[in-house]
Amino acid sequence: MKKRLPVVVVFLLFSVVSYSQNNFVEGYVVTSRDTLRGFIFDKQLDKETRRVQFKSSLSSTSATEYKPLDIIGFYVAPYGEFYLGQAIDIDVKPVRQGMLESNPAARFKKDTVFLKQLARGKANLYFFRDSEKSHFFLQKENGPVKELLYIVYQTGDVTSKKAEIFRNQLSEAFADCSETSVKKAEYSKASLTKAFAAYNTCMGAVNNYAAPVEKPKTQLSLLAGAVAPVLNYQGGDDYNGQTAKDATFTSAPAPLAGVMINFGSKRPSNPISLGVEVLYRKDAHDFHIEDFTTTVTINVHYHSIRINPTLNYTFINTKLKPYLKAGVASGMSFGETNQMEIYRTLGGLYADKVYKGKVTDLSSFDMGFIGGIGVPWLKRFIAEVRYEVGVKGGSDARLNIKGASFVIGYRLK
Repeated sequence: MKKRLPVVVVFLLFSVVSYSQNNFVEGYVVTSRDTLRGFIFDKQLDKETRRVQFKSSLSSTSATEYKPLDIIGFYVAPYGEFYLGQAIDIDVKPVRQGMLESNPAARFKKDTVFLKQLARGKANLYFFRDSEKSHFFLQKENGPVKELLYIVYQTGDVTSKKAEIFRNQLSEAFADCSETSVKKAEYSKASLTKAFAAYNTCMGAVNNYAAPVEKPKTQLSLLAGAVAPVLNYQGGDDYNGQTAKDATFTSAPAPLAGVMINFGSKRPSNPISLGVEVLYRKDAHDFHIEDFTTTVTINVHYHSIRINPTLNYTFINTKLKPYLKAGVASGMSFGETNQMEIYRTLGGLYADKVYKGKVTDLSSFDMGFIGGIGVPWLKRFIAEVRYEVGVKGGSDARLNIKGASFVIGYRLK
């Protein structure tokens, strides 16, 4: 497996570079004169979007790039999202600790961006995210677009305060509907969208729209594979001598099988997802070592249930869509066989057993780290190459376990 690992990694990395392609989805662009139907380049559009690429046909070899003032806006059909092009005043006041300012007033800067529409009706709600924070904007019917202000500032050396001005802005804007209360509104997509939807319903607005709450997409997969573990035995009593102490051994491949649940965005353009694996693994570490005066036999067998939470990054703009994963590896073992036999010898002339018993009182819990690279194929299958390092502690010694593994997965519906 060691010889094959570099070949697999090189192949996957080569695929990232060699098979790059753009992701375009159905949509249209609205200009001052016409609506152009075609395909929009799908990336993380609600995060600092200042330009958009458009194709009239997927077979087109080139795309037209539009900036916010070139068009009225654009629509992304798979997600039902409309983006409005605007030149606006945007608050650039920082919200992170260590960068807070003492002045509670907003600090505006003129910017030209695409705003994502979260609610439409008598009052429209828009959203924009830059590298510093999230911004929400209010528009009454066809009036000017103004930012709803949420300011964090600093008083003294360490104390921070919040100026939630947006509630006063909403109270004033929604004053013509006594049924709409914004006293408990939070500065978040879900809370503000709900408040705008309530107001637009109260006002009897025609063609209302409220963006649905974004829920993660879950994907269940079956996993099976094997790991080639390398064990390092550290510590031990004096009678174990130096023959086994701090020695490193290569074990037989350990089979594993289980399930993985992946939580990600419904948008293919979002490369980040969270995975949680629950695996069964069977380890069998058998070693026989000797020198001129000592022979040691070690047998450590155990079953384990492993839970591995991982963070995954997919190279979305590639044909194969390979992904990287990294996370914590943990396991709880059971059904343990734990034995060491030590013989004193003299050049093989005789053998005198000096110890038979446990290697050490091993903990049933182990923990480490895992990382790897994978690639999907044939729509439902995935293949991963991983590397894991971990520690299984004991009363007077410990086992450091590491190894490469190969895993095949099948994605269920």
